[in-house]
Amino acid sequence: MKGKGDRMSIRREPHCSIFLREDIRNALNAAAATNAGALRFTDDPRGRAYQEGFRDALLAIALAFGISASYSETSQRLVILG
Repeated sequence: MKGKGDRMSIRREPHCSIFLREDIRNALNAAAATNAGALRFTDDPRGRAYQEGFRDALLAIALAFGISASYSETSQRLVILG
């Protein structure tokens, strides 16, 4: 039994801090697909502006991971360049 002054310690399990490029690309493509699907049927300029901002944010995240990418309007997917 623990005494009054004892504190419960939280032990953190070691975790993997290595991200595979393929996993990051898949996560970015999933987010891009969700964004494209959400606004596919709108002609509202505000919706289009939101969609473009969202895509720019995904490209910025790719750059943060050192991934060169562009966005394909045709396939609604990120294209990993290198």
